[in-house]
Amino acid sequence: MNSYPPYDLDLEVQASTFSDLIVRVVPINRPEELPGLLVYEGGNVSWIQWALLHRQLLVRGAITIGNIFIDDEMVFGPGLNRAHLLESKHSLNPRVIVDPVAFEEAIRVNRSTKLEGWNPREALQIVFKRDFDGFRFVDYLSTTALKCIEDRDASSLMIHKNKIIEGLAASDLSVRTKYEWLCSYHNETVEFFAGDLTSRCKSPKDDLVIQSNQ
Repeated sequence: MNSYPPYDLDLEVQASTFSDLIVRVVPINRPEELPGLLVYEGGNVSWIQWALLHRQLLVRGAITIGNIFIDDEMVFGPGLNRAHLLESKHSLNPRVIVDPVAFEEAIRVNRSTKLEGWNPREALQIVFKRDFDGFRFVDYLSTTALKCIEDRDASSLMIHKNKIIEGLAASDLSVRTKYEWLCSYHNETVEFFAGDLTSRCKSPKDDLVIQSNQ
């Protein structure tokens, strides 16, 4: 199924950075655009995470909707406050979660906006994977696996695996716990795509999964 909506969206993305924080702002010009915008932005964040992975950088964050002001010098507003609250209180692991309020609003808008050949609910559920705590997060590792299969090269998953093995050796329990979550996410993804990874990348599942003794 095609995850992206069959119409063009005018994405006027603005970004700001300070300290170790990156803020991306995408305006919602019409309410009916929300499902498509969430899907597009989830896809964008997924590729950003994939690119950072090659620099061995893991990130966490949150996607929400709300009023926000941004220019070259400052960024503030309840939308930023909400995103920071979600990131600091609920994201916790190396994942970018989507605000349940935003997700449910997109589903509600979907019920009143029908587009032939595109199912926003299914698209949203593909881009945002449900986690053990009920929160949905950007499923960047499925994007990575699909890219590996397309390129017939599983090196990105190997980078991810080795990064996790390093993290699992951390002496700090809070750090190690995050990598234990990441290990579970990694192995689950490899298991799901094992057939294609073996046939197209010549990478057996046992080479890509993280064993308990590693």
